[in-house]
Amino acid sequence: VEAPRPVPRPIPSGEVSFANQQDGKHWAIGDTYKACFEPAGVTFVPFFRSNAPRSWPLALRVTDVTCGTGVPLAAATTGRVGHKITIDRGVVVEQYEVDAHGIEQSFVFAEAPRGGDLVVRLAIETDLVPTRDAQGVRFACELGYVGYSSAIAFDATDQPLAVETVLADGHLLLRVPAESVARARGALTIDPRI
Repeated sequence: VEAPRPVPRPIPSGEVSFANQQDGKHWAIGDTYKACFEPAGVTFVPFFRSNAPRSWPLALRVTDVTCGTGVPLAAATTGRVGHKITIDRGVVVEQYEVDAHGIEQSFVFAEAPRGGDLVVRLAIETDLVPTRDAQGVRFACELGYVGYSSAIAFDATDQPLAVETVLADGHLLLRVPAESVARARGALTIDPRI
């Protein structure tokens, strides 16, 4: 995945540079990565070192959302305000808070769907090797790794909700158990960090 060129100015350490393209893609370039946000999802490209023989992109795409049964997703649209990039899928909005060192990814439901476990399934596309660790999932190669933190979840009252981050068959599953979904009041947010 290549970021738009040229970057209009050197990026001071600790800052993020953004570029929006007419095709609905939004790019962010930080100290240790670049990332592309588009209706399909996010592609995160870590900078392991300047003389790395190639890039090691990590693409994450929402394939479905279920809560007992499938939750219909609308055609996605993207937007950016400041350091926040959104991918609106109707019932759920993917939000990305971007800083110089990483991305906080959130899945925000205006109202918690009811009917069973709430599961957000993300397809993983990468040559990095995924493994579980104490902090979540690590996508690694011989040059380094990209961390994907275990998610937290909460409702509109900031009540913490149980959530499980599962690595299975080329997917990440973010699962909020049915009993936690039933307790949720108002908006429900699932919140990992890349």
